[in-house]
Parts: sequence; structure tokens; C-alpha cells
Amino acid sequence: MKSRIATLSVVVLIIVAVPSVIGVSLGQPISPVESNELATLAQKAYTLQMDATVNANRSGFAQVDSQLADVYSDVPPISVGSLPAGRQPTGQDAARQQATLEAGLSEKGITLQEYNAAQAAAQARAEQLRQMSALDRVRTNIKRGWQTFDGDNTTVEAWGLTDFKVASIEVNGLDAKVVADLHVWARFRHTGTNGEGIAEPHNGLHYTFYFHKEGATWKIIDWEFEFLPGEGP
Repeated sequence: MKSRIATLSVVVLIIVAVPSVIGVSLGQPISPVESNELATLAQKAYTLQMDATVNANRSGFAQVDSQLADVYSDVPPISVGSLPAGRQPTGQDAARQQATLEAGLSEKGITLQEYNAAQAAAQARAEQLRQMSALDRVRTNIKRGWQTFDGDNTTVEAWGLTDFKVASIEVNGLDAKVVADLHVWARFRHTGTNGEGIAEPHNGLHYTFYFHKEGATWKIIDWEFEFLPGEGP
């Protein structure tokens, strides 16, 4: 059963620590206080979503859920420019990831065509989520829970952060963008028709958090991520 979940990865939105800021991009002048505030909020947002996911069916969920509104905006999406293209794998890295994917699908008796169709459907659902406020999207993702494309259930039992580095922070008026690279691990329990299994992947993620200032408070209105090269499923 272990082979069925071998390709699971940490793809959700951190044991909280002071984030490391390794660069600030061009934009309007930004104070060290505001820079640290945005970096800390980005890390807190990731922490809350992961904690809420782990505690979705536990007594601790209500306490975590009540804090989501402090970080995620409940207003409709606000345009802050084009989303980042991300870091796409190239060359041997891309070929290796493709070979790993196809081998995993073959082991499960799933064709690449079936997989691509399921991925397209997932992308369509993601676009529908983008029409919601950031707060509604986070809560919808958590309530929906984890589910593999073939219908079996996957839950997150535990998780942790090993690294969180802010690469850049940009502020333009009431809008801001924080880009960070992070390394996380998670313990997944997969339950399906063929039994149960556990996986504990370690992944590197390249995140972009989009903020809008509501009064005197910065809140997240959108986010985007890609796997770091060679650190995906």
C-alpha cells in the first residue's frame, strides 16, 4: 500500500519562528518594521492554514479557525498584478519528474490521459475558488479536506517547517507582495479501497503571498506557489 501514496507531497498552505529576510525588491520605500510585519504575517498565514488542516476533525480546529480572519481578507479578490510564473522544471529535472509520475500512475493502473483529465478538472475547481475571498477559499479548502484525484481520502496528521526564507518584499500603495522559499514536511494517512498507508514527504516550495491594506491592517488576498526545482513529487 505504501507505493500508492509514494508521490504525495506537501502542497498546502509553520512552527512559528522569526522569518529570515534575504532580500527586498524594488518598490516604494518600506520601513524595517513594515517589512518584518509582512514577513511575519506571510509565515503566520501558512501556519494557520496547516494547523487548521491538521486539526480539521479535532477539538483544536475552532481555535485555529477563529484566527484565520486576522490574516486572510474577507473581501472579494483585488487585482495586484499578474501572478508569478513560478519555477518550472527544465531539462533532466523535468524528465525525471515526468518519469516518476508515469511510473507511479502505471503502478496504480491509471493512464496519463485519465490523470491529465483529473488535473484539468482540479484546475477548473481552483479557478472557481479564486472568485471567493481569500478567507472563504481557505475555509473551503480545509472543509473539503484532502482527496486524491481518484476519489480516495488523504488526511494530514502532522507537519513541520524546517526553513522559511523571505526572498523579497514589495509594497505599492495599499498592495504588497511577499515572496518566500520554504521547506516543510507532513505526515499523510491515505485511506482507500486498497487499504491504508502512510507517507511523510519533505518538499521545497516557492510561495508568493499578495496583501492588501484594510485600514491599518495588512491582509492576504491571494497566494500562489510552485515546487522548488527538484523538490516536488
